[in-house]
Amino acid sequence: MKIKTSEEFIKESYIGKENTKDDIFDLEKIPMSILDKGWKRYNPYLLKIDHRHPLSTRRVCEGTDYLEQITKVKDIITSTFPISEEQFVIVEGNHGLYAALLIAVTDNNIEIIEESMRTLGFFRSKPTDKNLLVDRKKRKWIDMRFEPSKPDDVTETIYAESDIVYHAAPVIFKEKILKNGLKPSNDNPEYQYSEERVFLSEGTATEEDLQALVDSLYGQAAKKNIPNLTDIYAIFVVDLKKLNELTHFYYDINEPKGIYTTTEIPPSAISYLRTMKAKPLPPQR
Repeated sequence: MKIKTSEEFIKESYIGKENTKDDIFDLEKIPMSILDKGWKRYNPYLLKIDHRHPLSTRRVCEGTDYLEQITKVKDIITSTFPISEEQFVIVEGNHGLYAALLIAVTDNNIEIIEESMRTLGFFRSKPTDKNLLVDRKKRKWIDMRFEPSKPDDVTETIYAESDIVYHAAPVIFKEKILKNGLKPSNDNPEYQYSEERVFLSEGTATEEDLQALVDSLYGQAAKKNIPNLTDIYAIFVVDLKKLNELTHFYYDINEPKGIYTTTEIPPSAISYLRTMKAKPLPPQR
């Protein structure tokens, strides 16, 4: 998928919005002096990397505690670009920490920061492209979210907690999934991943957890104006005892009780449980 440049974002129309629970940055509360300092064109050649070993900076961070790793990345980014401490926030999500950066939408800043974070071992996980933020001087900013390219392996935890995990999909795919299984994919335009994934939910997920997952999936699909959109989802059970021993699980920071694997799940390990109707989420202002 082609990444849009900052200039392309500037040319697009946008809808101003009030802050929601998912927002990290409130431009009304950030001092104008900080925003003025950050409103610059970022220099793509400033990132301090040994070009004989392109991953040298990333290797420094690998093998350390994740909080220490992401803190090092914060130090590198804020000391390299005109990005203040207030514009780089380490957030505790449902399944651990991720980074949120407030980026000035000017020139090719978006591409520069995305490439820099990728070099440091992070990838852009939840673009908020349609929710540009506007400061009191009518300048446009974007909240870019990043998570580690290699998240912690939680396979042992998943197996220790339950013998199953769940999967939810529009009911129209029921027979296809039962026949062909679940194959990793990377075709969701709302998120970008470092690899193809099969998304699941923990075996300890409650009825409320599964309902929240279905509501979230339906909300994402509704934004894409998919033809013949259905609000009925099929819930599947995946038997962990029937999976290949090479199947590993990782937490999905975007969904409560969410996990994923990069390994195909065969139909022999999947059984249909029941359907669940999505409850449309209230529109965001």
